[in-house]
Formats: sequence, structure tokens, C-alpha cells
Amino acid sequence: MNTKEERYEKYLLDFIPITQSMDFSVLEYSSRQTTIKAGFEANKSKKDFAFGGSIVSLCLASAWSLLKCRMDEEGIDGVIVINKQDTKFRLPVTSDFVATSRFLSEENWERFKEMLDRMRRGRVTIESDVYFSDQLGATFNGVFAVVKE
Repeated sequence: MNTKEERYEKYLLDFIPITQSMDFSVLEYSSRQTTIKAGFEANKSKKDFAFGGSIVSLCLASAWSLLKCRMDEEGIDGVIVINKQDTKFRLPVTSDFVATSRFLSEENWERFKEMLDRMRRGRVTIESDVYFSDQLGATFNGVFAVVKE
């Protein structure tokens, strides 16, 4: 594996077991935006659209990856857990789909770092959009908690 995305894809396959069955690939892995793709056939329901759990799982993997990348880049150690999430399903997803994640705002990131420094734990909000065939299929808003090790 040559690219940062390919190396991180292998990491996710090892670290998050559900990804092994999702036919996914990391398209972009950076500290500002992360995009992960999932294959439709591996994630479709009996109704011939993507299973909601697969959509949420892809969003969680994308958002978690974004946070991990940013923490690694800034030398922040800690355990990442999802605190709460809200997913809104807009349309039935009927083809391969991608989840693109980004931080709610830079101000949110700075407050997170201040909390982490002061209290050894902090929370940060990450948003994701799920697209398929150039259509918005779902939106995700997740609050992640980090506890310093």
C-alpha cells in the first residue's frame, strides 16, 4: 500500500471489524475532511436500498477517522468514543455511497482542545453528508468525546 488513504484503509479494516464486510475504501484522509466509500451490493437490504445501519456505520468510521487524523497531526493522545449521534435519512440509497466528514467549525475544534488541556477530556462535533449518484442520501451529526490517556 502506497498512499496515506490505502494505509489508513488497512488500519480501519483491522481496528473496526464491521468495515470488513462493507466493501469500503478510503478516498480522502486528511485533518480537514475525510471521505469513505461503501459498495451498495455489500450493504443493501431486502428492499434493494442501503441498510440504514451501514449508512450510520460509514458515517461513524469517516467521522472517527477525521478526528483521529487531526489528533495525530496535532500530537494529541486520547481515547475516542462516540458520545451521541443523529442521522437523518433523506432518500433511499440505491447505489455505492460515500460519507464525507468535516468538523462543525474551527471554533468548535479550539474549544475541544482547551477542554482537553484543562480537564483531560473534551467533546467535538463532526458532520457528515452521505451521497450516492450525486444525491444527498443522509446527514449525520456526531459528538465525539476524547479522554486523555
